[in-house]
Formats: sequence, structure tokens, C-alpha cells
Amino acid sequence: MKEEWAKVKKKTDELTGQKEMKYVRPPEGLFNELSIKVANDEGYTHVFWSLAFVDWYHEKPQGADYAYNEIMKQLHPGAVILLHTVSPDNAGALQRVIQDMKSEGYKFETLDHLTKNQS
Repeated sequence: MKEEWAKVKKKTDELTGQKEMKYVRPPEGLFNELSIKVANDEGYTHVFWSLAFVDWYHEKPQGADYAYNEIMKQLHPGAVILLHTVSPDNAGALQRVIQDMKSEGYKFETLDHLTKNQS
């Protein structure tokens, strides 16, 4: 885990200039006490999603409307939305999702903001 996180951190810095990484999402949401302890020892906080749908089968796209509808029907205050970058459906739906979420009064916040009152 530590080696993988170090690689991701290095690549993120190369691509974005962002040096600090505080959060990790366990692949497939699989974790155990050891993985949480190692993450905590390395200074990371696990963050999970609260809204997801089957979007990782990029070989079988279902269209931007599918992605849009799946997101909007599950949307709730405080949602952490999991979108996989391999899905062209997500890319096609994202602008509309953001516009409609804003028109419904949703705001977009950082994980720092969402976790600031958590212990």
C-alpha cells in the first residue's frame, strides 16, 4: 500500500503540482483494520463514497443520459459521488449534472471542508 500511495503521490505532483495528499479511497471499497491503520500511520484518511452506480464497464457504454439519471436519482445532501474516469458516459453527463445540481441549490466543497468537524 505504501509503495502504491507513494507512486500516486509522485504522479499527482508531476501532473498537478499538488504536493500533499490526505485522502485515500480503498479500491472497490475493500478495507480492513490493518489497511486503515497503515493509512492513518502514513497520514491518510480513508474516504468512501455515498453515491455510486455501475459505470466501470467502459466497453459497454450506456450513454450520458444513463449516467445523468443514475446520479440525479441518488443525489442527497453531503453526497460523495464516485465516478470512474474510464466511463465516457460520465464525461458526457458531468456538465449537465453540475449545472442541475447548482440549480437545485447544491454546493461543491472540498474533502477538507466536509471532514473538518470529524474526528
